Amino acid sequence: MSQNHACSPKAIYLEITGRHADNDQNEYWLYQGDSAVARLEEGDASEGRFGPIVETQQEYFGEELAGYRLVQKIGDIEVPLLEAEEISQCGLIPKRRDFQHNLMVSTVPMLYLDHEEIAAGPCRGGFLYVFLNGRLSRELVIRVEPGKAPVFIDSDIAGCRRQDEVPVVREYTGPELANLHLPLRLDGQAADVRLAYSDHPWPWAHVIELEAEPARIEQRAQPLPLSTTAVAAMLDGHLRNHYEYGLEMGRDEAMGKAAMEWLPPMRDRDPLYEQARGSARDYLEDVSGEQWAGLVQQLREERAFFESDEQEASLPELDVRR
Repeated sequence: MSQNHACSPKAIYLEITGRHADNDQNEYWLYQGDSAVARLEEGDASEGRFGPIVETQQEYFGEELAGYRLVQKIGDIEVPLLEAEEISQCGLIPKRRDFQHNLMVSTVPMLYLDHEEIAAGPCRGGFLYVFLNGRLSRELVIRVEPGKAPVFIDSDIAGCRRQDEVPVVREYTGPELANLHLPLRLDGQAADVRLAYSDHPWPWAHVIELEAEPARIEQRAQPLPLSTTAVAAMLDGHLRNHYEYGLEMGRDEAMGKAAMEWLPPMRDRDPLYEQARGSARDYLEDVSGEQWAGLVQQLREERAFFESDEQEASLPELDVRR
């Protein structure tokens, strides 16, 4: 009997797509209550459209799934994806037709570099908050070292929820991640994922307040700007470089997403210099330092003019583009 026959038991499948550098740091498990009972691993399905498919070794009838939860494990940290009574879809979707019922996209969160919210660049040091279905699922500290890409480290949010009193500042005990596996589709439906950046860690009381008022989460956190169609087009190389076009047109044609290879070379983040420059983008994209050196020279000439005692001193020409 075919494994996808309506009356046959079926495995649960999860597909991973995007950047795969940190795949080994992410595991996917079925839980019953608080106990991990079955890990999803590569099997007969093996490869999906743009990355691996992991699956349960056991097969299940639909009515058997009610008591299971789907959990992402990052080191020792547990991130619930589907709770009990939420798993209903199983069986393999033909890989050439579509992604699987459960789809994780491996991505690199970035920040806008301008007030118009068009240009994007690496995150500066701070904190990232990931909401799933109106509930905080992940809190990560962003650490940046000179000459290196940002790394993201999880706190144990699931563990915090089991404590009687949650500390104001949590410990960040997860592995260092260059990319984040975020849900794009769960149990056949588009996942409701929102991201928020903060320069400072949020008190736990603030998290509780946000979860009690979903409208505030919508105001504070941005939806994950990806869809299965956009991801497939980007990974297939068929998506036009809307990011570069948007910079030329002065509007966010890429709708909050970009392939890494679309971004120009950038220097390390430095909030003090970015603020002094007046534009994070102008500072970061000035890799050679030529524009910065020109700005400093211009300021020196202006100061020399105003401090000059010469009667015939003339105001130096100002390059407003700096």
